[in-house]
Amino acid sequence: MIDVDFYDVISTNIAQIGYQQGCLFVRFLNGKVYRYDDVPFSVFETLLMAPSVGAIFNAKVKKAGFVFRRLS
Repeated sequence: MIDVDFYDVISTNIAQIGYQQGCLFVRFLNGKVYRYDDVPFSVFETLLMAPSVGAIFNAKVKKAGFVFRRLS
């Protein structure tokens, strides 16, 4: 079980995001959950307010090369 508060986002690929102790948690619409390590809190805040969550996620998380792990 993942003990993180998730927040709904409007996206064609991402269902929810959460943040805890430097880690960004992303639940995709397909149900898979990933943890991205050492992500600044400011990136999480940007995602919450982004008009295009997917575009920001790709630019600031995926392309930034954060270490990630699939949790479920």
